[in-house]
Amino acid sequence: MRIFSFKRFWLKIILSNFFIYLSILSFLSIIQIAYAKEYIIEKKTEHHRLTLTYFLMVDKVNSPLQSMATLFNGSGRVAADEFSKTINFLKRYNTDIFPDSMGFITQSYSDGCIDINACWVVAYSNDYTGVLRAGAEVSRFPPLLDTINWAIENENQLIVGPPFYDENGNARSYFALTVRNTRQFGVVVSIIDYNKIYNRMKSNWKLDDIFFDLSIKGYKDKKHSEPFPLIRSYEKSFVKKGFEKFEFHNVVFLTSWEDK
Repeated sequence: MRIFSFKRFWLKIILSNFFIYLSILSFLSIIQIAYAKEYIIEKKTEHHRLTLTYFLMVDKVNSPLQSMATLFNGSGRVAADEFSKTINFLKRYNTDIFPDSMGFITQSYSDGCIDINACWVVAYSNDYTGVLRAGAEVSRFPPLLDTINWAIENENQLIVGPPFYDENGNARSYFALTVRNTRQFGVVVSIIDYNKIYNRMKSNWKLDDIFFDLSIKGYKDKKHSEPFPLIRSYEKSFVKKGFEKFEFHNVVFLTSWEDK
């Protein structure tokens, strides 16, 4: 009888410890699940906050382009000096993130042009040495030609062209918007410097680093794809693979960089 009681005593001890252990594990699991959910919500909130900031800055970059398009559409003809004066005027009110280059591009009717639909030349510009310099043939630079073709296909819509790297390794895209008045038809073009936006976002949100993955996203109502960002702050303790589980957008990564 005593042996039986002794066994029962130890059995109770073992079972009690086992249930205590299970309770502790369950409690820790609940805490981890709650922390994981909170972390995911935090990262999603951060992503949307940074992405919204990005688009607000892009809107600020494209505002001079829209102002210039309004000038063309409301005028019988815009001359080169009027184009330059308008750019100088707009710069006074948007100096911090104003596009480096702006130009007005028209169709080229030169003798060397085989396909009139593929021949475009820069008529006016504030760029003196780059791709958008006055007189430059657009067909020699595919990212700009693609942007113009997309703008023609989607007339009266603001177009963001394919990303590319300039000679200094900076990621950029062209903005384009078709203009048509009684005497002129063409495309007003400016440029997005993603590095400027990237650095401005870090400064505004007081972040040491940001992962900025520039991707290509397709749209059902458009014939082309446009750059779309996947953005989050940089954490040394956070493995990048972990970010892949947050399926924000179905995109194909084009390029990415991080500033350490």
